[in-house]
Amino acid sequence: KYDAYLKKFPDGGHAPEAELQKELLWFESAKRANTLEKYDSYLQAYPQGQYAKEARALREERLFQQAQDSHTITDFENYLKQYPQGQYSRQSRQQLEEISFLTICGGGGYPSSRSSLSSRTPLGCRDRNGLRSALPRAGRPGRRRRLRHPLGGRPSLARPATS
Repeated sequence: KYDAYLKKFPDGGHAPEAELQKELLWFESAKRANTLEKYDSYLQAYPQGQYAKEARALREERLFQQAQDSHTITDFENYLKQYPQGQYSRQSRQQLEEISFLTICGGGGYPSSRSSLSSRTPLGCRDRNGLRSALPRAGRPGRRRRLRHPLGGRPSLARPATS
């Protein structure tokens, strides 16, 4: 509708209003679709548009959500490449580090469970005291160095007395 009006009356009295309405329809369409392609399309057409800031924020959020959904190193790296100082960069770096650690330990990637790290870490990545083992040292494949208990020495197996 607005395209037809603007084509027929490019300098008409309602041209600015028609342009704003056209932009709003494009932005609302992108928002409903919630895809990177639609946000990119809107931002290409209206890089300084009235809704450009919101569209950029929604695009960043969508890219991060895709990385969260896929749980792949590639998608988190892609997010960090596009938004190194973005709103979700800290979380992306943490997820990337965790996925990388689990992959190295033989966990094969990030589990779908959202439980705590201790329940998500494969048993092969923990020593008998329940602490993470260090990664193999370079040049010595398969050999692991045990981490010391944070309180020093071996943890006591005795339970505290209850009254």
